[in-house]
Amino acid sequence: MKTTTVTNVDNWLASNPIKKNLDNLEFGKLTGDGITWNGTNIKYLEAEVHIYMPKEKFTPAIETQLLNKLALERPELTFKINTIEDFVN
Repeated sequence: MKTTTVTNVDNWLASNPIKKNLDNLEFGKLTGDGITWNGTNIKYLEAEVHIYMPKEKFTPAIETQLLNKLALERPELTFKINTIEDFVN
């Protein structure tokens, strides 16, 4: 799960913490080694990233733009985009 106020997907993908996290998820999936989290190794066949943004930043056009670009840039991962308000309500 990631939260963001950034609507430009290129800027979001250029962020070092985001890049590192996505690289780790892809590597763990492709190698079958998974990831180590809190001292526990988690192996997985699929990786899904949920991105939450404030309701005032979210539009269907932005969602489509983000999902299309992410599918091209990170085809090994599945992305879901929602508003933060949907998550907390």
